[in-house]
Amino acid sequence: TPNVFELEQLTRMKVTDLDSARVAMHSLRGRGPRTVVLTGLPENGRISTLAATNMGLWRVTAPRIDRPLNGTGDLISALILGHYLEWGAIAEALKRAASGMAEAIEATVAAGRRELALVQALDRIVNPPKLIDVEKID
Repeated sequence: TPNVFELEQLTRMKVTDLDSARVAMHSLRGRGPRTVVLTGLPENGRISTLAATNMGLWRVTAPRIDRPLNGTGDLISALILGHYLEWGAIAEALKRAASGMAEAIEATVAAGRRELALVQALDRIVNPPKLIDVEKID
């Protein structure tokens, strides 16, 4: 689950938008990983997480929060893996992980914290009450 900077370093490709992200993700997949999840792609004032497999490319977007929050990369990785193991489908895992992230960020912002409010929002993070739609790109 690289972020944009990490994907650029791993592939030696510039990632600036959906098209360049797609190319870089499939390039990385060509080196062995069956699934590549990219976090933190800025798109039109929003933030996207993408998942690429041999079955296609999926995207989930959320509002971008313009404040530093610690632990988001670790949490999204853990949520994607946990939901993938539970549901067996990357699109479902992506949807539930992004929805759990939204719950964590909402609780963190409400608490005025920089560190994610994991304990306070744990049930909503693991079992989000509202699910964000995931879009199949190709």
